[in-house]
Parts: sequence; structure tokens; C-alpha cells
Amino acid sequence: MATTSAQDLPQPDEPASLIRTEYLHAYNSHDPDSVLSLYADDAVLLSEAGVFRGKAEIRKWLQVAFDQGSVLEAITAIREKSSTAIAYGTGQTRRLVGQEVHLGRYLIVMEKRKRKWVIVEHASFNAH
Repeated sequence: MATTSAQDLPQPDEPASLIRTEYLHAYNSHDPDSVLSLYADDAVLLSEAGVFRGKAEIRKWLQVAFDQGSVLEAITAIREKSSTAIAYGTGQTRRLVGQEVHLGRYLIVMEKRKRKWVIVEHASFNAH
């Protein structure tokens, strides 16, 4: 059985925690520019819909969700950890599309570039 130590639990000052909060707000505002500002120019997003490389392709992925009226009800962190240059976060999502609930899992990897944390890898999948 896997266990989580106290040091792996989400802390409000962890980069992943800060990005998670910003992402939730920007996503639910249906503001692709604000969401994309959290990503590196060369970021890669993996989802059931495919692999999206760079901000232009990630914008297309976001637009499909926004066009469906998707709303993130919650992003619940499971584990977040960072060093001075790299950070990661894993967790669960609860998203509404109309009346349909979509439960998901995510993994984000961030790097500190030019004194700013940005998402470089993002995996987002429905939990079946």
C-alpha cells in the first residue's frame, strides 16, 4: 500500500498549489490567454483527445472544453513537491459539462524559467 508523507502533502506556498489556484480561476473564466500564461511556450499536454504541443495546440484543446461550457468544480491536490527549479503536482478533478460530471486525474510538471513557474508537461485524463 502506498503512503504519503506529510512533506508530500499540498502546501499553500508550493508552486503547484499556486498554479492550481490560478488555473481554476482562469479556466472557469473561460479565458484561454490567462490559462495559457501558466504554460511554457514549448509545453506538452497529454489527454484522451491526443498530444498537444505548444500553446497554439493547447489553445485548441481548451477551446473545445470552453465551447462545451465546461466548468471545473474542483481541483483536489494529492501530492505536490518542488525544488528550486522543478516542481510537480498530482490530483483529481471534478468537471461539469452541462449536467454531466467528469471525474479526472492530472499530473503537472513545472519548471522555473526567468523567475516564473510554468507548466512544461500536463497530463489530464478522465477517471473511468
